[in-house]
Amino acid sequence: MNLAEVFALSFQEKDLLLMELIEGYSCDKCGRKYKGKGSLRRHQKYECQMPPIFKCPYCPKRCKQKSNLKLHGLKCLDANVVV
Repeated sequence: MNLAEVFALSFQEKDLLLMELIEGYSCDKCGRKYKGKGSLRRHQKYECQMPPIFKCPYCPKRCKQKSNLKLHGLKCLDANVVV
């Protein structure tokens, strides 16, 4: 595959291609691969075949990772501030 073909791939296809190239830790349930063991553990505990458990206190949105919720919460809080 040449560079032009790689750029033509969708984000998801690029992600899958990258995961194929990475040698590391893979999830037994879904096959996703991670460079670090901690990333695999987080995936297995909070993400793999699990519903989002972290709920935004300002709206109905839920996230699978607490860090994503923190980023969302800042945006959501700014949007809900009454001036």
